[in-house]
Amino acid sequence: MRAPCLAEDHPWTGRPPVRIGLVNNRYFMIGGTTRYVFNVQALLEEHGHEVVPFSNRYPETVDTPHVEHFVDPPGDPAAARYKDARVGPRRAWSLFRRSLYSKEVRRALEGVIDRHRLDLVYSVNICNFLGPSVIDAARSRGIPYVMRLSDFNLLCPSYHFFRDGHVCEECTGSLVHGIRHRCLQDSTAVSLARVLSMWGHRATGIYHRVTRMVTPSAFLRSRLREGGFDDVPIDHIPTFVQAERLPFVDDYTGDEVVYLGQLAEHKGVDVAVDALADLPADSRLRLVLLGKGEPSYVEMLRRRLPEELGHRLELPGFVNQEEAAQRTARALAVVMPARWYENMPNAVTEAMAMGRPVLASGLGSLPEQVLDGETGFLLSPDRPRDWAEALLRLDRDRDLARRLGQAGRDRALEEFSPLRHHDSLMDTFERARDAVAGR
Repeated sequence: MRAPCLAEDHPWTGRPPVRIGLVNNRYFMIGGTTRYVFNVQALLEEHGHEVVPFSNRYPETVDTPHVEHFVDPPGDPAAARYKDARVGPRRAWSLFRRSLYSKEVRRALEGVIDRHRLDLVYSVNICNFLGPSVIDAARSRGIPYVMRLSDFNLLCPSYHFFRDGHVCEECTGSLVHGIRHRCLQDSTAVSLARVLSMWGHRATGIYHRVTRMVTPSAFLRSRLREGGFDDVPIDHIPTFVQAERLPFVDDYTGDEVVYLGQLAEHKGVDVAVDALADLPADSRLRLVLLGKGEPSYVEMLRRRLPEELGHRLELPGFVNQEEAAQRTARALAVVMPARWYENMPNAVTEAMAMGRPVLASGLGSLPEQVLDGETGFLLSPDRPRDWAEALLRLDRDRDLARRLGQAGRDRALEEFSPLRHHDSLMDTFERARDAVAGR
């Protein structure tokens, strides 16, 4: 391994700057994962590191001097999401080849590593649209490859351990269940292609060639170790929250309860609506659903409330980050009634940073964010009445809402700070470099 970049220690941290290749399927804002990409790039650059992005080239790709070294995506460049890539066998074959292994992608990243004399590669999401050949690109140049995982794509064909309205982990026993249940796009062909690529990766052991892995939650780390990755070092580094960019209002007199995210069954939004219906008739609380979903599901949510309670449900659809923050900062509480394994959702951490008590289901990573009885309440997504009782408790005891909210804010500012995230990443990077150097 060549000597790393050893410029002057950065005055804020005392750590030498590092040249980092930041790899992700997409380089434009499309969701929580890409939001992390841009946030962590800004964080690393703020601390004096050089960050070189590497991605696919889509029409929406953010302009950067490095875009000329990006690769063409498989299939239709307009299909930036896996679920959009439906059409014919030609595109399906292109996606399958890329997801299995791509020499083109490997050569392109090797060129970027050589050109910029990168010290290491840090990937966020490479599933399907870049593929694991980027791992070999780093290894061929003798530098560490650190891989962050935001979902369960190494263990579950549909990435999320969720099927037919409930948590499903059948594929931890055998991936064939993913084909049998048609877990991707409700298609046997698409599900078969996905499972075949996973079998191929397991046969070659390519993901075991990662120098270190990073998970936002301890829950995901435990699932990876149970799922066969106990031989790969895995560091738990929670996603950070930029609290200074969020409003904080020390006022707990509001009557709005906010949900922020996709309106879908796996998110358990109907649980929150049912809880609203269970509140006493004279309750002033209103439920505000900030997000969009399939029209049929949204209409179903409206129908779950009696007509006389319809005015207590607000469905503004998608709103920008600034408006969402303003609504959240004045809410009595934030709800996250997920039926699936959430993995450190930004909506929860940011709500805590804004001093809002959070009501969340006790699944996945949510118990790592929300401390039951200390910063909010953990509840079962199968018991809407419990959610109603928790909301009623906060409604009747605003001092309790303030105590929970303030404790959550303190926790977010300490546990999920940008500086802590940066220093934890640097620790991981240093251990990865030591491992490659044989130290």
